[in-house]
Amino acid sequence: MYYSYLFIFCRTLVFSVFTASCFFKVKNFSRFVLTIHRFEILPSSIVKITGISIVGLELLVIGFLFSHSLIAFGLATVLLILFTLALISSLWRNLKIQCNCFGTSQHPISSIDLVRNAIFLVCSSVGGWLALQPHMQVKLSFVDSVSASFIALIFTLVLSNLSELYYLYDPAKVRS
Repeated sequence: MYYSYLFIFCRTLVFSVFTASCFFKVKNFSRFVLTIHRFEILPSSIVKITGISIVGLELLVIGFLFSHSLIAFGLATVLLILFTLALISSLWRNLKIQCNCFGTSQHPISSIDLVRNAIFLVCSSVGGWLALQPHMQVKLSFVDSVSASFIALIFTLVLSNLSELYYLYDPAKVRS
């Protein structure tokens, strides 16, 4: 039964992460395409189609989470791995760019973004593993489902703003 709570937590987290991410990418698609370009990983000729593809794949994750959870969690895990590799590549090359993953950011990418993605990746992977478990047929009450979802939403809100929270309390920034 406890696995059911964790499954709902993971599903809600992945749903909220990809919904927010997709919303902000669509809302300011030109900025998203510019961000992809600034990562300097892909040729300029395919940056726009890559942006469209990423948004489409994120919509698939959102759409499949409640009907084909295993596919959704698998796709989310692959996307999170790719996003994390892009962050690692940019940090390795010392690029000073903003991620803009959850709206406009004023701060360059950092290891904090890697921590955030790693936690999202763990949740997505755990959700995929739980989707394979036969005992996931246990249904929770409405109150229990809402409680697990609410906790996941708060967790998502904090994690998606982890970089902003870090810079808010950055001791070096306080001294300047």
